[in-house]
Amino acid sequence: MVKILLFAELQEFADTQEIILNEESITVKEVKQLLVEYYQIKQLDACMAAIDEEFAGEDDIVQSGQTLAFLPPVSGG
Repeated sequence: MVKILLFAELQEFADTQEIILNEESITVKEVKQLLVEYYQIKQLDACMAAIDEEFAGEDDIVQSGQTLAFLPPVSGG
């Protein structure tokens, strides 16, 4: 089981802040593809990914029991 956390407008697109995937291991890129397919979240390419609070790249693998968070860019003045 992999826990996916969504922040800011990503929560609005998915209508949830947390998604559970029944996967033993999956790459960040594969998770993004699933989120686009099931939730039509196309903004993920601009987001940072973090596995257990450590920044992660597209090819990093999320293992069962870990948490993957997607953080959209922050704007402000």
